[in-house]
Amino acid sequence: MEPASDYYQPEARIVVITPPPIVHSMRLEQPLPPHVPKGEQGKERNLEYTRKFKDACLEVGRAWDVKTGGKIKVLDTWTTIVDAAGGEKDDLLRPLYSDGLHFTAQGYRAIFDGLMKVIISSWEDLNPVTMKQTIPRYVAGTKEWAWHTTPPLLAGKA
Repeated sequence: MEPASDYYQPEARIVVITPPPIVHSMRLEQPLPPHVPKGEQGKERNLEYTRKFKDACLEVGRAWDVKTGGKIKVLDTWTTIVDAAGGEKDDLLRPLYSDGLHFTAQGYRAIFDGLMKVIISSWEDLNPVTMKQTIPRYVAGTKEWAWHTTPPLLAGKA
């Protein structure tokens, strides 16, 4: 997002995604990975450090949002997952995780819904229901690709 960068894209919009909580009890139930020494299982992830990293992501993302005039937003996946689970206790979080670290379909759905809320509430032009869609179309006679803009998808109708 720095204009001096070779990779500067002034139209880019970014969503910073924080780490979610981990379910430590589920992590301890998993087979010991070969790279983790015996007695160290479960120590490779730490809920306290993960929370601190989440807080730092929120702080940095919000500061950059102001600095860039709204081009950077933050998805607080910690809060999103805890809200979807109904609380932060391991037994409530379990249905959203396959192993305490990776999500189930239910967990991924909560993250997807949270991401869509951030995008739609932040950038109306990126609302998938109302935005025009530009797609490539191969023109056989010219053997080239042309860009074709379709009308918005309204209520799922093309």
